[in-house]
Amino acid sequence: MWHENYDEMLKILTSMFRLDRYRGDPNEDHKDCFDFESHIYVDDSFYTDKETGKRLVNEYVDILVYVVIEVYRVFTHKEPDDVSIIETPYGGRLLFVMPEGNMLYVHLKDKTLIRNKKRWESMVSLDRDEAFYVPLQDRKTHTKHISDNNIYIMALDGDTDFQPKALVLLLDRLRMYGNVGAACGRIHPTGMGEDRWLCTLLLQQGWRVEYNAASDAYTNSPEEFKEFYNQRRRWGPSTLANTLDLLHSGPETVKRNTSISRLYIFYQMFTVGSSILGPASVTLMISGAFQFVFSISGTISIIIGVIPPTFYLIICFITKANTQITIAAIMSIIYAFLMTASFFSIIGMIIYGLMYFICIPSGYLLLTIYSLVNLNNVSWGTRETKE
Repeated sequence: MWHENYDEMLKILTSMFRLDRYRGDPNEDHKDCFDFESHIYVDDSFYTDKETGKRLVNEYVDILVYVVIEVYRVFTHKEPDDVSIIETPYGGRLLFVMPEGNMLYVHLKDKTLIRNKKRWESMVSLDRDEAFYVPLQDRKTHTKHISDNNIYIMALDGDTDFQPKALVLLLDRLRMYGNVGAACGRIHPTGMGEDRWLCTLLLQQGWRVEYNAASDAYTNSPEEFKEFYNQRRRWGPSTLANTLDLLHSGPETVKRNTSISRLYIFYQMFTVGSSILGPASVTLMISGAFQFVFSISGTISIIIGVIPPTFYLIICFITKANTQITIAAIMSIIYAFLMTASFFSIIGMIIYGLMYFICIPSGYLLLTIYSLVNLNNVSWGTRETKE
């Protein structure tokens, strides 16, 4: 979790309690029998009290605890047991027992102990015995009769809403095929609307990654230009880095993974090349639009087409991120009008591609510049708060 609000926390916690009731309710018409434990990783959980100098949990942790208690009351009509923070090397941990006995762990990151704004949860979630800082003897006693082949990890964002059946469908896919190392469902954005690194590692080790369209979940997505740009600024370089990592181990991955062919590796090389050439291609396309709409010569249209991205490149180096996004929004509107004029001059265009078409300069040109200039920025980009 990273600065989720009340409604977003309510979604994921309701889903967890719903799953707890699903596997524990004898009246449910199913044969799915499993135990599970939930782990919530809360980034940036503490602040320093100015008067005492002590590190205290912030408002987001308070909201999370309130939501847990509220959901517990709704499902049981009872009060949960009192909970206290247990100190850990990374900050703190909360422990709740859900109505049917499944455990809910809340891991609170203190950015003075763990590097700030890094995806630390991706690492600690991989070691189910030690990284959670849960008493090892308790975990071994609980799982000593369970084969590793029957243990699965489900990873979700902190604002996801899902039904138990969606999880069962993914488990069925994993149990059906022995070489499937991961399965994902269909995410429905509730706004305008990865982690690819783990998927890349699985592919490199010979596993398949499957998709199940029947497994539905719902999540929030960016609704404002600033939040969208910041999110994509983080995702763009990450996608490129993972693809390059896969290409670097391409020949070895082809040998290990029967689902990865040399043709697929070639396709990934093509997509990387297209991404690199994207800004130049869009600039040429814009130049063509200038030439078509204003009837100017090709050389002049190319010069005019190069000026805006050059201007924005300079802006990204000399101004702050908020200014960069504001100028990108203004330029995106100007580009959209230009592309719209070009669009209506082309007969036979598919009407549903209008929005994608007019936003090509923003997504493939301005966003690329913004992402590359801000590679040093490792923040989430969404739900940011003022220090």
